[in-house]
Amino acid sequence: NGENIYGYDERRRLLSDCGMEICLSLYYLRVCGMRGEEFFALLTDLYDVRDIVCGENYTFGSDRCDVGKLGELCRAKGISLTVMPLYDYCGVRVSSTAVKTFLRTGDVDAAKKLLGMSYHIRGTVESGDGRGHRIGMPTVNIGRPADMMEIRRGVYGTYTELDGKMYRSVTNYGARPTFDRSAFSIETNLMGYEGGSLLGKEITVYFHRYLRPVRKDDKPRQGVERLMIRIGPSGNSLSFYAEGHTRTVEAAEWVAARGLNAFEYSFGRGVGIKEESAREIGAKFAECGVEISS
Repeated sequence: NGENIYGYDERRRLLSDCGMEICLSLYYLRVCGMRGEEFFALLTDLYDVRDIVCGENYTFGSDRCDVGKLGELCRAKGISLTVMPLYDYCGVRVSSTAVKTFLRTGDVDAAKKLLGMSYHIRGTVESGDGRGHRIGMPTVNIGRPADMMEIRRGVYGTYTELDGKMYRSVTNYGARPTFDRSAFSIETNLMGYEGGSLLGKEITVYFHRYLRPVRKDDKPRQGVERLMIRIGPSGNSLSFYAEGHTRTVEAAEWVAARGLNAFEYSFGRGVGIKEESAREIGAKFAECGVEISS
């Protein structure tokens, strides 16, 4: 179904990464109505079972047999049973239910702590409509496996793995209202990638942090500007004063002349600026294209 944390193919890959050499699957529709003893008999008839491993809250069969019943069945067949204890992390029971709850609310950092790895989606780059390239923000598109759950829609800070190299990225997970597209998409902008077309390439998008909901920009370029990295000083530096500057309003041109585009107004001794001065500083920084924060 579409409520799995990872799709079937990805689960097989993760099991392989853990050292599992063979993974055999049963058709769910064939076994979903079986009682516990019937299901156990099927497994032991089909395979030469030597050892069974499960969690202490494991249940099986339509009658929800527990590990106590499983122990009885294993002893009768001479099969070893290993029961793994439940595990809590910072007061939260580690379980697929908890992970899903975090993912549905966009808390991918909490999900990572329970999973032991960043939540990720692996896929092959599909053809898009090319709008990103035309507005200076080329993106790559991948699909979500049908058997994989949907997490909270929105914009995420991500890392994307391509050909063994990791790129910082920003991913839009959901609709694209800026372009009046309501269809679901997973669209990622790779920062620093300067290669050619990635169509048909396999990439893995690792979700690092939820940034904001999906929203419509009046102009596509506004979305690009929001993703730009801004760099600048925090407060006025010694070199600023050494050059004879005395007022913060002068920092706007000083910062812009050095190719920087951000400035943090520091209130180390409390907020003591007059409204008139604040408006003057704000207007000057806006004129110079430097974003100011406090």
